[in-house]
Amino acid sequence: MKKIICLAIMFILFVSAVVFAEDASFIGRITHIQGNELLGYVEEEQDWVSLIEDSPFGVNDLLSSSEKTRVEIIIPNYTFLRMGENTQVKVERLGADITSIHLLSGTARFQSSDFQTKIEVITPFGSAHSSNKAVFDVIVGEDSAEFIALKGRLDFVHNSGGAKYKVLAGSSALIANNIEISTSEPLLNINWNNWNYMRDNIWQSRLSSQESKKYLPNNLAYEAYALDKNGVWENVYYRDKYHSFWRPTAVPAGWSPYSMGHWKLWHGDKCWIPAEPFGYVTHHYGSWLFTNGHWYWTPPTVRISSSIVGISFGWYPGRVSWVSSGSYIGWYPLAWHEKYYSNRHWGSYSHRFPKQPRYNLHQSHVNYAHAIIIAIDQLYRHQNYRKVRLPNIQKDKIKTEYRSVGRTNNIQKIKQDRGNHHFSISPPLIRPHNSASEIAKIQPQKKRVPAIKARDLRQKKLVKQAHISRSITPPLMDQEKKNGGQPIKIQKPLPRTRKIQQPQTIKIQKPQSPQQKESIGRDQEELKQDRNRYQKETIGRDQEELKQARNQYQEGQKSGRK
Repeated sequence: MKKIICLAIMFILFVSAVVFAEDASFIGRITHIQGNELLGYVEEEQDWVSLIEDSPFGVNDLLSSSEKTRVEIIIPNYTFLRMGENTQVKVERLGADITSIHLLSGTARFQSSDFQTKIEVITPFGSAHSSNKAVFDVIVGEDSAEFIALKGRLDFVHNSGGAKYKVLAGSSALIANNIEISTSEPLLNINWNNWNYMRDNIWQSRLSSQESKKYLPNNLAYEAYALDKNGVWENVYYRDKYHSFWRPTAVPAGWSPYSMGHWKLWHGDKCWIPAEPFGYVTHHYGSWLFTNGHWYWTPPTVRISSSIVGISFGWYPGRVSWVSSGSYIGWYPLAWHEKYYSNRHWGSYSHRFPKQPRYNLHQSHVNYAHAIIIAIDQLYRHQNYRKVRLPNIQKDKIKTEYRSVGRTNNIQKIKQDRGNHHFSISPPLIRPHNSASEIAKIQPQKKRVPAIKARDLRQKKLVKQAHISRSITPPLMDQEKKNGGQPIKIQKPLPRTRKIQQPQTIKIQKPQSPQQKESIGRDQEELKQDRNRYQKETIGRDQEELKQARNQYQEGQKSGRK
């Protein structure tokens, strides 16, 4: 029996690894965090860490939003995920045509803008599968879950007996507990719905950017606005031909790729968390090259041929090569034709680390002279390396005194640094209930959630679905559901019960040494100074986008009343 169980566990782990490898190109991006705090669970440390904007979102990631926090995540398969406060989600699968999310508790809105991409939402009471280009809310409590279709159709499969139901935009909401199904008038939290509507309008305004769109794959069209605002496309003569490359313009003197931001360990590999507003797309897709005295970004290509400079579409944690010498470590961007070595397989241009390391590999790379060199113990202690890198290090010194490094995680000082998984230098203020991470390990269809009832998750301000913005279709429930040719009896709405107190949170109040406080304060001040340069140029335009979105919303309300 033990042998069978071990084989079963090995098979599950193998399947999980294969799924991750197949879908590695489709990594989500945390684009917006509003409010208090968003946490991510780190399996290696059995602990939660604070996440920041531009953090990645991949298979098996478990996220938890704190009170008064809202989060937006974009997945490059045309899927939007938005989380309300006190919400926990776990990623089951991300692929070219599928987004599978396990909603453990709280409120979430799911949106697909592509005909081929479908969304699966797993809850403790059953799973919902969306139609093409669907928009819907799911609210999960301890005793029930509620499904509201705003656009398109949902197919819900109940855990009890596997009965199937349809939820259509324009009708009732579906409420499911462990035993029965009921319907109810769909009521949306007005603040939640208005926030989603404003985010929709902000992205609609951003997607109007035209210049960079024509150089990007369709999956990355939502990144065009950041490129248009922070750089220019130039026709560059390179390798006997002219190519369209993007050059950043809103950067300080001496800037280079992978200098403004910091490294964190994510799914076994070093992952770059950028500080520039354009940093996510340019440091996780495509590649960098230095020519004519400038750094240029070469976008990912849809097709590869001998006349095209660049790599195919695919997400990478950070396409760099590493070098070290004594107590110093460094990295530099890989050119488009150079191999990227990693512990996992990511895009098509990634390779597993060789068994025998090549210590002089960097000497054949074109960008090694631009390496950023820092002290090893500073790798996870800063969110910006511009002021801690060694200045004016000689090219010949890097070539002769430094050697290429494969698995940097094996370097003793790096391996022992507990900050390697921390996306923020500040520890979490409040950690979720311990059972959240335990629940995430159970098989999806058998999970229970320590939360409150779905109906009690709502705040006082509610709005009937018919009275929300006219641009959103009210939800509808199919009144002619059948199961095996027999009509399904819809139970009366479940009686409302008293609000159950949420699980007690654990406040962490670890004392910090004066040196730690001084280091954190210094890092935060450095990061603040660097970001202020970009905020001065972009904050006005962002406020204008928000103003336009609010005006569109108010006009929509006026038209709806007419």
